[in-house]
Amino acid sequence: MNPFKKTAKSSHDDDEPEFDRINPFGILLQILMLPIHALFLPFKALGIFHDSGVDIGRHQNLTKGEVFRLWCGQRWRGIRIAVVAIFSLPLTIARRVARNPRDLVFILPALIMIGLIGFVYFRVFVQSDQVERQYRIGIQTALTNQDFPRAKSYFERLMESKELTAEEQFQWAIVLSKTENIEQAETILNKLAPDDKTGLEIAHRAKAVNFSRQIGRNKSPDLLTKLKHHLDRAGTPTPEIHQAWAQFFIASEQYDDAVGSLKKIAIHNPNIYIWIAQIEQVNGNPNERIMALKNAKEKFREILETDPLKSDTRIAFANVLSQLEEFDESEQVLRQGLRIQPDIKIRNATADFFVMRHDLAIKDNENTAKQLKYLVDAITFNPNFPPVYSRMVAMFMNGQRSPEEANRIRKTLQDIVASDNPNSLAHFALSNVLWQDGNFKDANFYLEQAYKMDPNIVVIQNNLAWMLAHAKEPDLTRALELAESAVAQSPKDARFRDTLGTILFKLERYDEAVTELKLALAGVSDKKAVHQKLAITYNELGMEEMAERHSKQTTE
Repeated sequence: MNPFKKTAKSSHDDDEPEFDRINPFGILLQILMLPIHALFLPFKALGIFHDSGVDIGRHQNLTKGEVFRLWCGQRWRGIRIAVVAIFSLPLTIARRVARNPRDLVFILPALIMIGLIGFVYFRVFVQSDQVERQYRIGIQTALTNQDFPRAKSYFERLMESKELTAEEQFQWAIVLSKTENIEQAETILNKLAPDDKTGLEIAHRAKAVNFSRQIGRNKSPDLLTKLKHHLDRAGTPTPEIHQAWAQFFIASEQYDDAVGSLKKIAIHNPNIYIWIAQIEQVNGNPNERIMALKNAKEKFREILETDPLKSDTRIAFANVLSQLEEFDESEQVLRQGLRIQPDIKIRNATADFFVMRHDLAIKDNENTAKQLKYLVDAITFNPNFPPVYSRMVAMFMNGQRSPEEANRIRKTLQDIVASDNPNSLAHFALSNVLWQDGNFKDANFYLEQAYKMDPNIVVIQNNLAWMLAHAKEPDLTRALELAESAVAQSPKDARFRDTLGTILFKLERYDEAVTELKLALAGVSDKKAVHQKLAITYNELGMEEMAERHSKQTTE
């Protein structure tokens, strides 16, 4: 007996409700439709999720609690739609087909179309959002690691599919500035934070910091106006913005306001106290200067007690102690650093400390023996410290030093040259001392040795060129080569221009000599000597009037 075959009604069937006949094909289709629609019909819900992020993004002025409730409401709406789509629609379709299998002819194309639409939506919207999300994660990771080329690569991919937000444009400008695309970065920043109206806060902040760093080189009213404009629109002050305000106040000679800005952040950075001390000194407040230095001293002491391996903190601490004239403790701090971590920074700082003591000894008119002792101490800590040798030569040339002191300077330099660690600077200083003694042969020898040890030191090139040009048998070709090299490396050094001009004169290249000597004239200490060279050079050129003018300068 076929249980699904329709039979005639009995007499009592009139009271029973009439049910649709059950179609086995419909039952099977109903079972199959559930997983199919579970895959393809939640896309409206996904669209709700996508749109909710956009809606929340438009409500920038909501509190965090209101944003959270809005977010939850949007997502609950999506969940409800997803549940209805997954369960109601496939059941309805299955029941319809169970009643009338012929409807499948019309429903199947619709199902295929729904599936295609869902597939396209998934590929276009969902997957593209996932890709963009991965790009943004990559950008933030690269920026955190300061891997700017990688961040640039991610930004370029992101911009192919989506327009950047204002915040992302700012990050893009930062990446461009770090990857040598300065002009493009400035264009973006100027668009985000114009100089004449309000723009993106973080961009105003960046431009304010950038302008404040230019104040030291350029205090034009236009620059100060731009700096003030961006500072006013920089939003919540950061430590950098407080420093930028201080730069603005200093440039506009509002020193009290500058100190006020810096005091807000000095507690977190003891170097700021040193800056405050400098301002107070300019402002004529010696007591306030001392107070700032003492604050810096205590803060540096706390940091150093926590981490004694911080070389920069130790050096700054020692400098503050020296400014407070607490020299014994300053020396102790540096020597302790040498015992703990004898790196080049500490050695240079210790040598510089003793050079500073030498300079103070000269200022206080202390005896030359003590002055020289400080320089010898400096050499002990770093034999390659240039300021030591320049001061030794200056002491040797000083007419107040005794023959015994001159001999001690000469002997000290000779000991360094003969040591296991000779250096070009010691050879160079010894050559200068011997030149002053009139021992030109040995002076030339040690200068040549200095050049061979380090041919890149410009002052050695210049002095060797001078000696070669003034030797009994001058080598003007080599002298010219060295002088031109020195000028090429330091074109603003008047001494080097003077050397080159002198050599060109000796080579009878008078036109070129005039050019170099004129450039030297403004910066040399002995202007009469250069005027005399110019007078002789103009005579050689037959320009007697100009020669006469420069001759007069030598007698005034």
